[in-house]
Amino acid sequence: MNITDAVIFVISLWGKTAAGEWTYIGNQYVHQKPMTLAECTEFIAPRNWGRFTENEYYKIELACYHAGPRNET
Repeated sequence: MNITDAVIFVISLWGKTAAGEWTYIGNQYVHQKPMTLAECTEFIAPRNWGRFTENEYYKIELACYHAGPRNET
């Protein structure tokens, strides 16, 4: 993927199984405005976020996913 490709920002929720494996639990927030990979990567950089992780069995993941081709009309 190129740094100028369009991506979407996604926040997803994960849970730890009894075996200690992380599994996606089906909840996510998807930002509806595409941005470049460079912009999204900067946005999700750990230095830009405060983290409060008091429950060891859940985690939130921030990610940039390819938005696919634009649907032009």
